[in-house]
Amino acid sequence: MTLIAQNGLEYTVDLIFTIPMATDEFKVLQLLIGNLVKYTYKISDEGIIVIYTLNVDAEIAKMGRFKDVPSVTEIKKYMPLVVATDTFMKSDLVFSNDVINYYIDKEAFNGKLILDELKQIQEKLQNTVKNPTIKITNLILNKRKKLHK
Repeated sequence: MTLIAQNGLEYTVDLIFTIPMATDEFKVLQLLIGNLVKYTYKISDEGIIVIYTLNVDAEIAKMGRFKDVPSVTEIKKYMPLVVATDTFMKSDLVFSNDVINYYIDKEAFNGKLILDELKQIQEKLQNTVKNPTIKITNLILNKRKKLHK
């Protein structure tokens, strides 16, 4: 879905959640949720960066049409509303966070030792949920709406 501003410009809004991880943490993450959710990762000199991308066009469309393509600051104003929507609550990021929390609770209840990597992943997931990167992609001028000079 793309959004159309009042001036006819089309755009999309994505929330990007990046989580830097060590190799051991990434192995644990893949073991627990590797085939259950969709995420990408990059390998860099600093380690592995796991990236969750969530398109929030439908939620932003509910807020009304913007006069022009909104800025990141404008989208940030709507973040409390966006994170309360079903799209966000049923996202792969939230599912991953829930799986790890439930696994830690289950292991603690059974008196088993919880891996340090698992605790670190849990903390990193919770921190990234609070601070997503907002990516606004400007597309082409909507041909259905003609602009007058």
